[in-house]
Amino acid sequence: MKEIRAQEVETVTLHCGVTLRLHSLRQPVKPPFLLVMPFIELPPFIELLGQDALEEEGVHGCSYLLRASQAGTGVIHTGFRDLREGTIVLEKDISVESVD
Repeated sequence: MKEIRAQEVETVTLHCGVTLRLHSLRQPVKPPFLLVMPFIELPPFIELLGQDALEEEGVHGCSYLLRASQAGTGVIHTGFRDLREGTIVLEKDISVESVD
C-alpha cells in the first residue's frame, strides 16, 4: 500500500483497485486551531474505505484509506473546518489521476 502526506504532494496517480493511505494536513492544537476537524472531499471514482485518527498528542489530523474504483481524473480537496462556524480554516487541493 502506498502512503503519502497531503502537505508533501500536489499530484497523485493511482491504479484502479489499489489502496492508498493519505495522511491529512496536520495542525498543532493551539489558537486559533483549537476546535477544528479534518475533512476530505473526493471525486466520484475514489472511495473512502476508512479514516483513522493520528496517534500524536497535540496535533489535529488523521489518515484516510482510499481506493480508486475506476479510471478518471479529478481533485482531492482536504483540510480543516472550524467546528463552531463550519467554515474552512485550512485547505489543499491535490490533483488525482486513476489509471487501469
